[in-house]
Amino acid sequence: YGTGEFDQAFSGDTPRLGVLQGKLGWRPLRYLGVEAEGGIAVDGDQVFLGSVKVGREYGGFALGYLALMQTVDVFARAGYISVELESSTANAQDQDSSGAGYGLGAIWYVGPLDVRFEFTRYDVENTADAYMISLGSRF
Repeated sequence: YGTGEFDQAFSGDTPRLGVLQGKLGWRPLRYLGVEAEGGIAVDGDQVFLGSVKVGREYGGFALGYLALMQTVDVFARAGYISVELESSTANAQDQDSSGAGYGLGAIWYVGPLDVRFEFTRYDVENTADAYMISLGSRF
């Protein structure tokens, strides 16, 4: 399967960052799967005397699924993520961080398309929460 989405990631005192993200996954068993994700910045945020945005991000996740009905599954996912933040402030440098990512979501199957609602917490240098809605397809 594959999905494409726009993510808005933020956490209390950190900037809001917009990321255009894609996922490719493989679900060999009804209840288990794996997926890779990657993304690039499409929107940054203003901080004191400059701006910050995601340069790139990528990761890998294991997923567990539970069918609620024939057209809706819920899932939990956990894995590893790497993020590069780009800063235009005078005193800050670009920053590479990596760490755990984990979250919950639901998938609604609408014909050949999937509509995915998801929350993921990224525990990298600073914790960031991402809320995502994506459109995908099974192949």
